Amino acid sequence: MKPRSKIVGTLLALGWALGVALAPGCGRPTGTTTAEPGAASAQRLTIGASRMNLSNEFIVMLHQAMLAKAGELGVALIVTDAQRSAEWLVQQVESIIALRVDAIILNPCEVDASASAVENALAAGIPIGNVNSETRTPPTAFIGSRDEESARLAMEHIVQRLGGRATSS
Repeated sequence: MKPRSKIVGTLLALGWALGVALAPGCGRPTGTTTAEPGAASAQRLTIGASRMNLSNEFIVMLHQAMLAKAGELGVALIVTDAQRSAEWLVQQVESIIALRVDAIILNPCEVDASASAVENALAAGIPIGNVNSETRTPPTAFIGSRDEESARLAMEHIVQRLGGRATSS
């Protein structure tokens, strides 16, 4: 049994790689599913990753960063593409759970409809981290920005830049 702290730490490291993957020039993956042979090895962590849509440019950049970080960390990945279908996403996560992965990284399609994917992973004892989007059911970890916090920071910056004074044209 792999230590839970190592699994959650790796989950967060891969999620962090996703969060900073805004570099230009990332290409599209050639398939919707990538599995590395020997993924269920006792020595190596295996992480499942379900993406909302691998045709979205931002998600593709996140995907490429995750693949690079997984390679760097020696983590085996199983990646799926839900093609914007919460139903497919839940089914894919159920398949990933059946493979007994060490953790799951989820890019949810919808707050409510994707929640059962999180519930199923947690019920199976598998840590799950949501990336960039939230679900009604709280995951083990969340990697992304909070819209309310981002808006507050943006408004504070605008007020500071305007010196506390608004101008009109």
